[in-house]
Amino acid sequence: MARVLLRAASPLYSVERELPGLDNPRFAAGSGQIEKKLVSFNDAARHAPFVVILDLDERSCAPGYRDALLPRGAERYMILRIAVREVESWLLADRDGFARYLGVAVTVIPPEPDDLPDPKRSLFDLVRRSRRRSIRESILPIDRTARLGPDYNGALMGMVNEYWSRDRAVSNSPSLQRAVDALDRFRFP
Repeated sequence: MARVLLRAASPLYSVERELPGLDNPRFAAGSGQIEKKLVSFNDAARHAPFVVILDLDERSCAPGYRDALLPRGAERYMILRIAVREVESWLLADRDGFARYLGVAVTVIPPEPDDLPDPKRSLFDLVRRSRRRSIRESILPIDRTARLGPDYNGALMGMVNEYWSRDRAVSNSPSLQRAVDALDRFRFP
């Protein structure tokens, strides 16, 4: 998601390096691993840009979570954004694009995804309605022990690259709008 948002913010931005394993659906504990490294990333952001997107999940307050993660504050080139509740809400925020991807009516896509208590569950419920078997098989967990489908990240990145529009999505997600504004304001020498 960060790559797509950066590309939309400026054609001059590119992602030089991603945290290893992010494309692996078994990276479900990823936010914990990122949180452990965040202070180091922030220190490095004195000299080079870092973009980190984390889910708010069940926490009550994005600014409070951000302050707890970076008690000394963010360095000059650190862009830390919190998706309310999960980054899946940002995907759902482009109702038209997500509906076209799934082949469902736009009216079944929630109009205010930041208000969903569990955006990932809502996404799964919508995927179950899709007439496209390949999408269901890629995204939905294949058994009760799996949290994600075998190509969860790949299928959703395909949706983002082919159907998703940042400009449509920001109108339905205040947390995405704040992230986009932060990226649009960002400047690196």
